Amino acid sequence: MDSESKPKPRVKRNLKPAEQQAEKIKEMYEDPEKGMALPPEMPEQWKAYAPPEMVKHVQGSTAAVGSGAFHMYKMMRHFESDRIQAMQLEADRIKAQAAFDAKRDAQAQLDEAKTSKNRAKREKKKKAQQRAKEASSAQPQEVESEAADDLPRKRRLVAPDSEGNEAPAPHSADA
Repeated sequence: MDSESKPKPRVKRNLKPAEQQAEKIKEMYEDPEKGMALPPEMPEQWKAYAPPEMVKHVQGSTAAVGSGAFHMYKMMRHFESDRIQAMQLEADRIKAQAAFDAKRDAQAQLDEAKTSKNRAKREKKKKAQQRAKEASSAQPQEVESEAADDLPRKRRLVAPDSEGNEAPAPHSADA
C-alpha cells in the first residue's frame, strides 16, 4: 500500500435528519455546477374527476358472484365517495369565500361611512377656523379706523388771509 493513497471516505449510515441535510449541503458546495433536485410543485387544490361514462365490471345480483366482485365494488364506492367529498369541500370553500367577501364589503362600507363622517367634521372645523381667521383679520382694520376717529386731531394749518395774517383755527366750542 502506498502511504500517499487516500483512504476511502467513511460512509455513515443511519443519519439523523439534520445530518442528512448537512451531508446534502456539503455535497452541493463540493460541486456547484451539479443540478439541484427540487421537489415537484404541489397542485393548488385537488379537483374531483368526472364520473366514468361507462362502468366496467358491473355486477348483477346473482347467487354465484365471485370473491373478487366485492373488491371491485369497494374500489368503485371509494372513488365515488372521494369525488362527492371533493365536490362538497369545493362547495363549502365557495360558500365560505362568499361569506368572507360579504363581511369584508360590509366592514368596508362601515369604514367608509366613518371616514366620510370624520372628513366632514374636519372640513367643517377647517372652514370655521378660516372664517374666524378672516373675521379676526377684518376686525383689526375696523378697530384701527375707529381708533383713528377717537384720537385728538392735529391742528390744521390755516392758509393766510388776503392781508397775509394767519387766522386761528376755528373751535367748535367757540362758534
